[in-house]
Amino acid sequence: MAHPIEPSFGRHGNYSTGAVEAFRQGSFTTPTNMYHVHAGRQEPRTFMQKVTMRADSIRDALGDKCCRCLHHVSRGLARGAPRTSMPSLVLIIGILLLIGLAIAAVPVAFILISNAGQTAELKGAGGEAIPEGTGAFFHPIRDGLSHWPGYEEDAEDGSSKKDGKARPIPSTALFPPNVSLCHGFGFACTSQPSMVISTSSRCDGKADCPDASDEANCRECQTPFWCEKLGAGASKARERLCLRGEQLCDGVIDCPDKVDETTFCRKSQLQCPTDTTMCEGSPLCLPNDSRCDGVQDCRGGDDEQGCKECTKGAKMCSVTGRCISRADQCDGVVQCPDGSDEADCECKACSGTTVALCSNGRCLERSRVCDGTIDCEDGDDEKDCPGTCRAPLAGSAPSASSSLPSSVKTVKCADGRHYPEHEACSGMRLECARSCPICDAKLAFRCGDGKCLSKMKVCDGNADCAGAEDEAGCADNCSRADHFKCVSSDKCVPKEARCDGVEDCEDASDEKDCKKCPSDALHCPSDNRCFPSVARCDGTPDCTDASDETDCTCQECTGAHSDTYSCGSTNHCFKRDAVCGPFSKCPNATESDRLFCAAKALQKNLF
Repeated sequence: MAHPIEPSFGRHGNYSTGAVEAFRQGSFTTPTNMYHVHAGRQEPRTFMQKVTMRADSIRDALGDKCCRCLHHVSRGLARGAPRTSMPSLVLIIGILLLIGLAIAAVPVAFILISNAGQTAELKGAGGEAIPEGTGAFFHPIRDGLSHWPGYEEDAEDGSSKKDGKARPIPSTALFPPNVSLCHGFGFACTSQPSMVISTSSRCDGKADCPDASDEANCRECQTPFWCEKLGAGASKARERLCLRGEQLCDGVIDCPDKVDETTFCRKSQLQCPTDTTMCEGSPLCLPNDSRCDGVQDCRGGDDEQGCKECTKGAKMCSVTGRCISRADQCDGVVQCPDGSDEADCECKACSGTTVALCSNGRCLERSRVCDGTIDCEDGDDEKDCPGTCRAPLAGSAPSASSSLPSSVKTVKCADGRHYPEHEACSGMRLECARSCPICDAKLAFRCGDGKCLSKMKVCDGNADCAGAEDEAGCADNCSRADHFKCVSSDKCVPKEARCDGVEDCEDASDEKDCKKCPSDALHCPSDNRCFPSVARCDGTPDCTDASDETDCTCQECTGAHSDTYSCGSTNHCFKRDAVCGPFSKCPNATESDRLFCAAKALQKNLF
């Protein structure tokens, strides 16, 4: 006889005790909404009941074969409690989640492997690792510039081949190692994160970022004037709008509550608030502690005149007697003629994409690094730069492997930069006119006050020396038979000065039509002209065939001149600002030549 319902089995295949006893007493029942009876079997009525039964079967199978602990999820049956199916469903859901995670891990692993491969490609043209924090890269092939370094490589047989691989170039490629870029300092503009400004320029009332993000979200201002952007009377601190004195009492409302046109604006000094002084020719009553802070708040600048001491972090310039504001210090731009505003700097102040920090604390514009002219006292800004072989400065120890002179004698000029002595003292550089203890005997005239003056300026009718010594005894020169008259002026020079390699006439007519020149001068056979010997390998072609700039040794080009670039393979000399156009103009340009121009192009686009 078939029983209407089969009793449940225990965990070992036997009838559970409670179920057997209930069956014998005829009290074994099953909820009518769970199963219905058919031919001695229990059949699920709904889809969820079918899923539940299948889950129970899988659970029991797993419990018998691999994990007996799964039987405990239904241990309530041993106590005669109704069996619950939820743990079985949870088990199945957990298994499905594990399978889903395993499937999802495949593309994740693929992405990680791909990124690792891309990271391995981020190396310089010479295989060196690109330093972190460089901010931007130049991608030669992507931008269609197949002649940049990294696209063409030398094969083992010396031939050139294109491998089609893109090698990004960091924006600071070939940057001198001992000059710091102060990564991690400064404020990155929101719309252009590659542009970083100094923290001293943040919330100072002047927008330095293209999107003015450096003046947004200000809780404190570096200016004495500010107002709340959402108006006064707010229940809590609001974002501040930082204002400069020039924005007050100008008839333009900047603040929502109009305080910039009311609070400090008066008709007379008597109406000004306490501890303020009215600006000359302006209704602005300026707080006394805002005077001599290096920021011109009064329109006439009278708040920065007659200062004995500076306030709010400003620095006194002993040369001009004016205060240099904190924001104008260590920004790479010399405000004080002696350069004291750019000395003793640290990364917090000398930070941003346009500046660099020398090891001795001097802050300079980044464009002055590797420009051929020494700015750092120890010359670090020009060490190991492409196109240069500059010897150490006088007093420093030369490299043991260097074949150059032990030192280069330089002169520090009024702009704070170092120039080769013969160039600085030739009378051709105005910034060095009063910096030389001795003027070049052949090229320059020395005034009574020590000023070096180009001989071209002597007897030209204009007194260039303070005592007019350069015009003394010049009146009757042209009446003398032993003098030569310049073609385009009334100036006359001694005949022995003709074709001597020194341009005495402003039109250089005294150095034209020369069949020969002295041994210490430069002769251009194609032009029959004489030039000073220093014109040889100075980066500027003087001969029409440019022969004066070819076959130059690196020492002739960069050791004896400033602002010059020596090509790697052809010994051709260029001015540094003329060697790239934007590709390298060097004949048979080397990898270093091309990389130099690539880095300059990127820096120009970024900064």
